[in-house]
Amino acid sequence: MQLLFDLFNRIYNGRKSLLIFIFFASILASFIFLSLFKNIGPVQHGIPGDDYLKEYEPVANNILQGRGPTLRGVLPSHFPPGYPIILSGIFVLSQFTGIEKLDLIVVFNIILMAISVCLFFLIVKEFFNKRIALISSFLWVSYPFNLWFVKNPHTEVPFIFLFFLGIYFYILTLKRRNLKLAFWGGFFLGLASFVRLIGLFLPLFLALLAIFLLRSNDLKRKVLVPAILLIGSFVVVLPWAAYSISETGIFTPFSATRSEGIGIVFGITVLIAPMEDETDRAVLPEDVINLIERLKTENPENLSGLFQFFGQELINRPTPILKLIWLKLARVWYATSQQWWETRILLVQLFYLIPGFLGLIYIIRNYKDKTRDIIFLLSVIFYFWAMAFFNVSILRYMVPVMGIVIIFSAITVNIVIDGLVKKFKLYSPCQS
Repeated sequence: MQLLFDLFNRIYNGRKSLLIFIFFASILASFIFLSLFKNIGPVQHGIPGDDYLKEYEPVANNILQGRGPTLRGVLPSHFPPGYPIILSGIFVLSQFTGIEKLDLIVVFNIILMAISVCLFFLIVKEFFNKRIALISSFLWVSYPFNLWFVKNPHTEVPFIFLFFLGIYFYILTLKRRNLKLAFWGGFFLGLASFVRLIGLFLPLFLALLAIFLLRSNDLKRKVLVPAILLIGSFVVVLPWAAYSISETGIFTPFSATRSEGIGIVFGITVLIAPMEDETDRAVLPEDVINLIERLKTENPENLSGLFQFFGQELINRPTPILKLIWLKLARVWYATSQQWWETRILLVQLFYLIPGFLGLIYIIRNYKDKTRDIIFLLSVIFYFWAMAFFNVSILRYMVPVMGIVIIFSAITVNIVIDGLVKKFKLYSPCQS
């Protein structure tokens, strides 16, 4: 046993060796998950999923055939072309190596997820110490709803990698006030939005946040850093926008919301939409169901009509509106698009959310010097929470920032470990 402690000590005290250890721990966790749970899940979550078969694979094939990132002859408006472009590269490698496309995608997911865990470790270490970073990494490695994305062609795997990379450079920018780091932070966050639309407004949000978070009295620096961050994201977004406008006359992500209220309406009415399996459907209050039925009947086509509908409802029947808001805010943390397994998902989520809340309270009370860090972390969580709230309130949109929740969970776990070490006088190889 002492030999194992000594070996772990050597790994723990070396930066490269620890990152390599985390990398292979993630790969091992992915293999264990695939061996145990690859074929477990609702019928609707088959392998490959509908999104891949109906959207991503056809677009990737069109790219390889010189037709551009098109779906049935037009640019898709409900998802960006980043993931099909990645898939097209994997398809070329599949043709070259003879490895089945789906198998190669799983290998790609496993490796990219392992790199993301290493990035996550580096991010947490910038906020706290190495020990908290290591605990956070192992919690993230074992988080089942992150591992769930390994087995299928999902956009989340490359998105989380690019999101973490952009956040890492952003954090370094805040600490060092370096303009080059700001550019790369914006660039990778822009690439993340190129893969999943939920990240489209994140560079702007973080640029505005940087004005407040930067520890500098230099007004010029406070203006330049956010500006360079935005320029970095524009390097990615503007060519995409220019191509989209040249082909369709409008930037396609905005064409999806040309009738502005439609996305918000869909995110509400989907709560009562027919499901293939009704056995696990969420139980809604009767007055909320009636409210959603009235919304379907009204069917507002823009934000003005939507605000008018909710304004009238708030005046005449405020209780259902408040219940609906609470439901959508809560369902973000455990819900699924087909409303399956939600009770079981919630139970797993509470295993991370309750320690996360306790860790947050502990940090707020005991580490006043971490106020800016906490504001940043919570702001990123609230960005994704708000985006999911106004869209379809499902956990899938929150998984990338569950990593941040897990950082606070690691604080609680660290406190428990310290308590056990002191109580039972155990040997702890991690002291920093």
